[in-house]
Amino acid sequence: YIPDPDSDTLSAAGTLAANLAAVSGAPLNLEVAFSAPPADAGTSIVVAAAQALPGSVADAVGLDAAGMRQAWRSQMLNSSVGTAGLGEAPLYTGS
Repeated sequence: YIPDPDSDTLSAAGTLAANLAAVSGAPLNLEVAFSAPPADAGTSIVVAAAQALPGSVADAVGLDAAGMRQAWRSQMLNSSVGTAGLGEAPLYTGS
């Protein structure tokens, strides 16, 4: 499930799918959805930036969406990552 299908998120989802297929040694039968799957849909993977994760999805898996967003925001604001060559846009990296 990709709730906010921008280019970065689609790229991340594609990379994740390719890595999963490589590790499994076979192509995967994946279904990509841009609207939330029903609760009884079975196993799902959500690919989203913290700020784009719908509260209902976070609640369904026991995550504190607001707390998670705040933690990421604090991490990025306190990051020592520079902005050289990017004008005013900061460069963020994570693991």
